[in-house]
Amino acid sequence: MLIAIGFPLSYTYPVLSVGYYNTQRIMDGITYHSFTGTIDPGHSGSPIIDKNGSMVGIMLRRDWSGTIYNFYLPYHVFKDDLVALLR
Repeated sequence: MLIAIGFPLSYTYPVLSVGYYNTQRIMDGITYHSFTGTIDPGHSGSPIIDKNGSMVGIMLRRDWSGTIYNFYLPYHVFKDDLVALLR
């Protein structure tokens, strides 16, 4: 189970979306993980949290081709860059 914590544009309060990791997809040379929870505009940049409370990724994109898929960038992909920014 995964949780996205976001601030969708149509809400004045944070929204939790519960979903699951589904699959991986490579887009523009980057491997994204699919999230089955409901994602609305404003969720971009939302942390994806696992059942242990650890951040596993950041919600980044949607694919509207046929079925709607939501994709997050796994934490290990951007961890080193994030740590460097915080120094």
